[in-house]
Amino acid sequence: MDLYCSKHSLTLEHSGENGGGCVPGCLHYVVKDFINDFIVDEVEDVWSDMWQRKGGVFKRALDFFLSSFVTEYLCGEARDIVLKRIAPGATIAEIGCGEAMTSALIRKHVDARVVMVDGDISALRLAHSRMGVKDMTYVRTNIAQALPFKEKTFDACYNVGTIEHFQDPVSVVKEMARIGRTVVCSVPAPGSPYWKTGTFLRTLIEEDATLWTENTRYYTAEQLGDIFHRAGLRNIAIVPTNLVGFPVHLTAVGES
Repeated sequence: MDLYCSKHSLTLEHSGENGGGCVPGCLHYVVKDFINDFIVDEVEDVWSDMWQRKGGVFKRALDFFLSSFVTEYLCGEARDIVLKRIAPGATIAEIGCGEAMTSALIRKHVDARVVMVDGDISALRLAHSRMGVKDMTYVRTNIAQALPFKEKTFDACYNVGTIEHFQDPVSVVKEMARIGRTVVCSVPAPGSPYWKTGTFLRTLIEEDATLWTENTRYYTAEQLGDIFHRAGLRNIAIVPTNLVGFPVHLTAVGES
């Protein structure tokens, strides 16, 4: 998987310890191989504390419950939408992959080349432990900036529980639309009892829960559709996910 600087229209070389990158002065793309098929650039570990934290028995039990719930009820809608729009052998990317829960679900049903993209190396290590190396590439880059891929590199780009953490979600979705033919984003639904309960529990057991209390935005279906429209996507649809009559997630899909 070649990385690409859209600003300077250059394919970036990366080779072992010597690294590589773009033209001198282009600090965003300084790349080097990490392990296996990892490709790493120089970005700050803004989420590292969250991904690295290993709490007590209660914390691990909560994480297990949340992970199981997210995998089954929240990532499933995004999985189904992506699966309907790709064929075996497709190249897809999870932008802001975290632990790669959605990609793991997709790979159970289709043979695809998957690219994991995240700004944090600890998240990519977790994704690597879940997904392995076969037909996988792991790219560490700041997903709030221009992504290091050529236009329409991917048949689909997707994420779950990602864009609600960004000040400018339109720019994130717009980049996904530039590099992918189909874009799928799933976010917490306003008033979701799952997210409210999960956030409350995290404030009790985590030293810093501001990622969930202050840095998470909740979008209505209309607002999520507007984000996709402003990002230049077409044929936009919003699919709600409900559990026992309560809203849980909203998933948007659009074509670039």
